[in-house]
Amino acid sequence: MSQRSRYVLVSYMIARDEREPISPGTVARKLDRLPAAATEMLQRLEAEGLLTYEPYYGVPLTDGGRNVGSDLLEKSDVLLRFFVT
Repeated sequence: MSQRSRYVLVSYMIARDEREPISPGTVARKLDRLPAAATEMLQRLEAEGLLTYEPYYGVPLTDGGRNVGSDLLEKSDVLLRFFVT
């Protein structure tokens, strides 16, 4: 899974399990990255239209970001079931 995909998936799971806006620090902790690295990637994802990066507020996902995150979670669940069984 690419770095981009990991960030989208983790952001989607945080938004789903906790709430939005997502803290860049939370994303960094979940991915074991420095906060500055997470912020940089989140800004790249904003350029792709997957989320909205708002300094000092957090990161809400766009509808497109939620769709991509949902697809990634579904695919990872299918692969997990395939390889575990």
